[in-house]
Amino acid sequence: FPGRLAYKTISVLYAVFQKDAIRYFRHVETALFSSLFAGNTVLAYHDLSFLENSALMKLLIRISHQKARKVGFITTTQAGRSRLLSWGVASTQICVAPNGIDLEQFVDLKPARLKPNLPNTEKEIGFAGSLYPGRGIEEIIEAAQILKDSNFFVVGGQAADIERCERIAKRQGITNIHFLGFLPQQIMYQYLAAFDILIMPYTTDTPTYRDMSPMKMFEYMAAGKPIVATDFPVIREVLQHNGNAVLVSPDSGTALPDGIQWCRRNPQEAQRLETQSHKDVANYTWTKRDELIKTGISADTSVFTKASTAPTKHLNNHT
Repeated sequence: FPGRLAYKTISVLYAVFQKDAIRYFRHVETALFSSLFAGNTVLAYHDLSFLENSALMKLLIRISHQKARKVGFITTTQAGRSRLLSWGVASTQICVAPNGIDLEQFVDLKPARLKPNLPNTEKEIGFAGSLYPGRGIEEIIEAAQILKDSNFFVVGGQAADIERCERIAKRQGITNIHFLGFLPQQIMYQYLAAFDILIMPYTTDTPTYRDMSPMKMFEYMAAGKPIVATDFPVIREVLQHNGNAVLVSPDSGTALPDGIQWCRRNPQEAQRLETQSHKDVANYTWTKRDELIKTGISADTSVFTKASTAPTKHLNNHT
């Protein structure tokens, strides 16, 4: 903590002396600190649900009402924008910029070799992400129990979460779910390319389900495979049912396996969805996000119009 505090203090003070810069932060405390010393401060925050009762966020919003301070907010979803508006942030101080993907990492991507000793199945189902309770792993385990003729591969998760999930699967006699653990990003992409269907289940117990912009969503789209995801409004900002994905009801034990089965029984339609999602992901590159933020700061976020031609100082203060 002392090291982080010292680094944040030094970074903000350095930014303050860059008088023509726009100061872009990912932590509310650094944005607040910056706004107290100088204007042209931006807070870019992904999961606003964690700031619901934040006293620092409330103070930053109060400061943002002072036009001379020039404070703006960047969120990844329209749902996040609505949340900021409900907190009293002016619409002219909000820029919506979804997360993205580096498509170059998916060019000529060679699929990973799955375990050779596994029996051939009709479909190999893949998931990548965190495994803490409520994140969707419970739905995956249940789907594996229902679809016994499939192999489910889970990439990611902390060691303790993997052990907990393996115990649950073993207790229920489930043998067709395989936990691969943490993998380097590029290796993980090779696994995504090897799976036949990619799943993205969430539940109403997921803390961020109201305003999240999942990184894996764009990685799945770039991998060019059929996607079965939970149908939340925030997911529908990018994925559309029967347009570029299959969206299924949340908190249902059978919805996820039903969505997987639909992809199996309708291979041509599933291919159409994966082709469309692979096409759509071109709109969500990091370069396009950068351009969107610059446009938002200079146009939509009118508080920054005077600094629209100033260089942007990116201080990577997140850990």
